[in-house]
Amino acid sequence: DMSEKPKAGATAATKSAAAETYEIKAQITPDPPKSGVNVLLISVHDVKSRKPATGLKLKVSVSMTTMDMGTEEPPVSEVSPGDYQVKVAFSMKGGWSVKVSLPGGEAKVFNFDAGAH
Repeated sequence: DMSEKPKAGATAATKSAAAETYEIKAQITPDPPKSGVNVLLISVHDVKSRKPATGLKLKVSVSMTTMDMGTEEPPVSEVSPGDYQVKVAFSMKGGWSVKVSLPGGEAKVFNFDAGAH
């Protein structure tokens, strides 16, 4: 399960007025990822309707967590309704963060450890 644990001080039960519009999940292939090119499948659902969120312009930022290797923004393509695919290149072993930004300001960060296996 790739979902992030709530940060300290944030409880999952608390829904603020700015409740999430979208539920974002991500699955990487291979899992665990390797150093090199991996395929990330991002599935986005509308929280209220439970339907796939189609036609979104997603922005994906890939950066290393341990050192500044710059930030890549690879192109994202919708491969089926609500499913978006992006090739993420982890140029070396170590911790990587993939930030998925949605229209309207919502974002979710997925952390991966590349090549350490």
